[in-house]
Amino acid sequence: MSLEIIKRFQDYGMKLIPLQDGTKKPQIKFGKWKGVSWSNDEIQSAKRLGVMHEESGVLDIDADSKEAQKYMHLLPETLTIGKKIDGRTVTTHKLYFYSGKSKTESLGKNTDDGCQIELLTNTQTHVIGDRVIINDTKPTQLTYTDYQQVRQTLRKIYTLAILTKHYPPKGLKKRDDYVFRVAGMLAHECKHWETYEKENFIEQLITVNGDTNEFQNRIKKVAAQEENLKLGKEVSGVKGLCDFIGIKQLDCVDKLRKEEVKGITVLKFGDFLNRKYPPVNYVIYPLMATETIMQVWSMPGIGKTWFGLELAASIASGKTFLRWDAQKDINKEPVSYPILYVEGEMRASALRDRIVDIQTNIGSKFNFNYFNIAPLAEQPNETFLPLNEERGRENIEIRLREIYEETGKKPFLFLDNISCLTNIQEKDGVEWISFMSWLIKLRARGYTVIFFHHSTKEGSTSSGSNMKERAVDIEIKLERPEKEEFLEKYSGAQFKVSFPKWREFANSIYAKPFIATLDRDSHEWRTHEILKKTKRIVKDLLNTGSDIEETMKAAKLSKAQVYRYKKEIKKETAALNAGDAWGHRKSGKIPAFTKKANKETATKKVLDQINQQQLNGVKHDEK
Repeated sequence: MSLEIIKRFQDYGMKLIPLQDGTKKPQIKFGKWKGVSWSNDEIQSAKRLGVMHEESGVLDIDADSKEAQKYMHLLPETLTIGKKIDGRTVTTHKLYFYSGKSKTESLGKNTDDGCQIELLTNTQTHVIGDRVIINDTKPTQLTYTDYQQVRQTLRKIYTLAILTKHYPPKGLKKRDDYVFRVAGMLAHECKHWETYEKENFIEQLITVNGDTNEFQNRIKKVAAQEENLKLGKEVSGVKGLCDFIGIKQLDCVDKLRKEEVKGITVLKFGDFLNRKYPPVNYVIYPLMATETIMQVWSMPGIGKTWFGLELAASIASGKTFLRWDAQKDINKEPVSYPILYVEGEMRASALRDRIVDIQTNIGSKFNFNYFNIAPLAEQPNETFLPLNEERGRENIEIRLREIYEETGKKPFLFLDNISCLTNIQEKDGVEWISFMSWLIKLRARGYTVIFFHHSTKEGSTSSGSNMKERAVDIEIKLERPEKEEFLEKYSGAQFKVSFPKWREFANSIYAKPFIATLDRDSHEWRTHEILKKTKRIVKDLLNTGSDIEETMKAAKLSKAQVYRYKKEIKKETAALNAGDAWGHRKSGKIPAFTKKANKETATKKVLDQINQQQLNGVKHDEK
């Protein structure tokens, strides 16, 4: 066996296994063939070699029938293996890398059609020996979307193989009628296909079968049958096609059908109340819970990225963020979660400097392993595939799954910012609906998404269609404080934080706007009440022990004005400290979202009423 060929496959990342002479069966070692290691000498001495699927992260499309082999070109380019048949090289295997979950699928294996094609994931494929390497390249890495498309193509190949087996021979007028009925079958069974998909299907069928003299005429039959069906005319389906070629059934057509929607899940009210749902998992209380969609928006240059990076670092390290505390576990230790920060705007050097500043401030508690960042500069050609497109989203989902597998926790996804990471037309409601639907699906799978966006020119709302606001759980607005609110003694970033939308805590003390300041030198964040300049002066003076007379003189106010401000400040302070609003900052305990005991009592009362209704119903029936 050539060492060059062996090394080439090993460099591709494949684990090779010696096969038994004259067969495709693997050699046995220590009573088994999986989970054992083979030396280079053992591999080199073998006359045939296979590639282990699971150990190599490989899946194999294996076409056993000559009809299926004719359509292997429909699959994506990759490492391709074949063999010589009657002096011709025929493609029999296509190998791909895939890191997600997959399963073996066999089409035609247990039928009489003899058109078997398989997707193999847990065995091995004979690749070296009396095999021909048709396309010698590293196997293509499939994304989740690619994998699903390969599966769909596999079903098309299987159906095309069956239809090829029954394709009328040359010289018969039946060919035109045959294609006409195939087009009718597609019109009936593949309504979820676009017209061009059906035309491509017919094109492949007639081309492989050497029936291209009437090419345009054959292709036009697709649109003709679609129109006939639309007009209510009789169009032959699967049965008509079966009758035409003289067979009882075409099971392969089932593989082309779109999975039917079987209805939504509906619960009786009592059953719904009895369902055990996990409590809301707050990571940073009450701002940040898992399975949440948050939008942060502002005018350019306010400090969105500072805000985002600090929030991400706090989640990853289990630390306080501004005025909100990290969740604690049963041992009163802060709980942290991995994050994936996708940044599409800043220079890599500036971004790195900011993260270093944040890490320096956090110190040893900074969780390096949980902070994952995808900057623009590190992407191929310094560009992201737009996240309003399927491939761009899939790239993100791959990394989310990898982080989840690595850490055992669903990562928080930060998208900074939407203008740079998508090519959505701002007012295109359809595009926004599609994008937000993706975020909703991520949330349903247990992920949390924080995305950043610019405001309109006026600064009153976030840019783009208002469709996106309908799906978010929390909407945070960052803006410059008004002149009378601005804190002059603080240098660095300074912005007002408000909450245009907060599903769970709207109009609560938690949603009260405040001012955040960041000292660029010490990287210390502070939060401040929003006060007009004069009131703030009065409050600062009174807090430092000044009496009324001193305050009057320093603030240049009358006694009546000072007393009025003092009364207002006292009332606002009492409201701020009411209940358990910020009591957790002293106790370290997370307060209840609402009175939990009251909720449990109310739920039990309703369930008792439902049970009583059911008993009354039984008694009524007995009467």
